Amino acid sequence: MADSNDLRVVGLEVLVWEDVGSSFSSFVLLCYYLAWSEERVEGIEFYPESIDPFLCSHLVYSDASEAADMSLWKEDDSYQRFNDLKKKNKNLKTLMGYGGWAFDNSRFTDMAEQQSTRTDFINAAIDFLRSHGFDGLDLDWRFPAFEDSPASDKGLFTLLVKICAFLKDASLQNIYDQMVPYAVKGNEWLGYDDQKSFKTKAQWVKDNKFGGAMLWALDLDDYDGTHCKQGVYPLTNTLKSVLGI
Repeated sequence: MADSNDLRVVGLEVLVWEDVGSSFSSFVLLCYYLAWSEERVEGIEFYPESIDPFLCSHLVYSDASEAADMSLWKEDDSYQRFNDLKKKNKNLKTLMGYGGWAFDNSRFTDMAEQQSTRTDFINAAIDFLRSHGFDGLDLDWRFPAFEDSPASDKGLFTLLVKICAFLKDASLQNIYDQMVPYAVKGNEWLGYDDQKSFKTKAQWVKDNKFGGAMLWALDLDDYDGTHCKQGVYPLTNTLKSVLGI
């Protein structure tokens, strides 16, 4: 029997969270919240309070600063506001994201190459997670033995708006072998996901007996339903419905 303070490691990315029980009664839907979405231009900002706390089983706050010592991570109220979502949904689990596309991978190398620095990081991580109310850590090293990756585009929400506008005047088609749609307008071609393709992917997860799905990211869905006119969080809600979460 695992102690309640034990930490477990699972996944492709490394996900660590404190023991949450002896079994899971349903699929996991792990969703990312992009912290920088708070800093978008007026009208398309996205805050922790914008998140439906019943939409996903696990939420990841992405991402922490690049400090190797987690005790040096930024201190503001966004962590608390994010974890306050658990007051509304007692079954919700939250994780802190560390790493990602914009992260300087040399920091991972420096941390991992010696036992002493690994121990320092682990102890700092545990202290940080517990003091801020997180249930675990998403350790996202992209990628061991590869060169540093470029910073991810922080303007993807703008792309969502453009996609929805593009589809209004485009000719819509489906690639049946791949079960995903695409749109054509003049000499422009656009591949994208919609509710139908998400249903297909979620059903594939179930049919192949995976434990759940990961969504990148909540603020890149049509979270207020104003752009694609398919209700709030149309893609995330599709995953949630098919997986029965």
